[in-house]
Amino acid sequence: LENKGYVSRIIVNFFIKERIAAVAEVKIEEADVQNHAKAIARQQFAQYGMTNVEDDMLSDYAKRILEDKNSRSRIIEEAGDAKLFEAIKQTAKIEAKSVSVDEFKSIAEKA
Repeated sequence: LENKGYVSRIIVNFFIKERIAAVAEVKIEEADVQNHAKAIARQQFAQYGMTNVEDDMLSDYAKRILEDKNSRSRIIEEAGDAKLFEAIKQTAKIEAKSVSVDEFKSIAEKA
């Protein structure tokens, strides 16, 4: 029970994300999952200097990544998070404001 606070935060965050996704009508499609897996594959190839990998090869590698249950669930979550973030960006109003270091500290302490 040492991690009780950590587990509680995970559960609360899960329900917050689910609620926002429902309100914003965010749905994760298989195409979203496949595109995210391809992006991961592209990054992995790029790490080895392979920047011009053909789409067929990326798709095949992404398919193999998605065959692993652990990788698939992580990729689904990441794809969902990306769609959720985009939905929030589309609806949220962001007000840019310049503040001094002291003002920033004061704002951060209130949060």
